[in-house]
Amino acid sequence: MATNGSSTPLTPANTTRKLGPGGTVVTVPYHPPRERPRTDLDLEAGEVLNLGEFQDAHALSISEARLIVERTEQIRNKKGTKLRETENLSKMLTYMDAFSRFRTLNTLNQIETMLLPYTQLEQFEKAQIVTLCPGDPEEAKVLIPSLANKISDDVLRDILEQIDQLRQFNEE
Repeated sequence: MATNGSSTPLTPANTTRKLGPGGTVVTVPYHPPRERPRTDLDLEAGEVLNLGEFQDAHALSISEARLIVERTEQIRNKKGTKLRETENLSKMLTYMDAFSRFRTLNTLNQIETMLLPYTQLEQFEKAQIVTLCPGDPEEAKVLIPSLANKISDDVLRDILEQIDQLRQFNEE
């Protein structure tokens, strides 16, 4: 009787048939599909942020992610180990180039320093503000619903204006 490499015999109940090399049918041990572990929380970025294990993680704006990928590419080019050009990587780079609002590390550092005193904002919310660059507090609160009860419109307007000034200054 065939076994699966252990002492368990291969039976119809614990095996499946697959097409093997040369078109032959082979019997292999059955492995049930792995399901995503269920969580009690639904992860969402609504009026209340439920980010699960990522709640306190440092979120990146698209501009920050773009700089990290560019820097990684530069380092690998110097070492002679280029990034493997896959379709997904190419699409990601195109997306980040199109939607990153800030191109320099200096500008991103200025924005991060400017946002530092706003401890009531989560990292995720700060990254979203930098990525989306909403025009006014109303738009910001529609795009990032968790801002609604955290920050006044006047303070949010001030933040958005400062970010917009940095964006305009660095585009010139």
